[in-house]
Amino acid sequence: MIDKDRVPGTFDQAVQWLLASLDDAAVKRIREGDEPSHHGFGTMLRNNWSLWERGTPFDLDFRARFGLSHGDDKSGLIFTAVKALVRGEDVEAALAATVERYKRHWASYNVDPLTCQLIRKEGDG
Repeated sequence: MIDKDRVPGTFDQAVQWLLASLDDAAVKRIREGDEPSHHGFGTMLRNNWSLWERGTPFDLDFRARFGLSHGDDKSGLIFTAVKALVRGEDVEAALAATVERYKRHWASYNVDPLTCQLIRKEGDG
């Protein structure tokens, strides 16, 4: 069961919560180019914030905003926004570039980025 008091309801809320949790040392590491770990910190976010769950307020917000739904994409875009904010970069440009990269990735596997379902080509059985 999802504890709705501990799970962000929107993408923007997730970014703000993560930013607020950073101590000075973490901010310094991010400014200097350190990247959050996909398998360490990313796994913690995906599991603790239920980023794999479908139909949550966060999931619905994320799908509508980015056209993506995979848990890895969710944590990756949260990290992208946090890094851009900490580094004083253009957040929307960083997000747009990352979204396009993720969509190209899914297209290379013939997977719909919104549903994570295989796209059948004409003539496939």
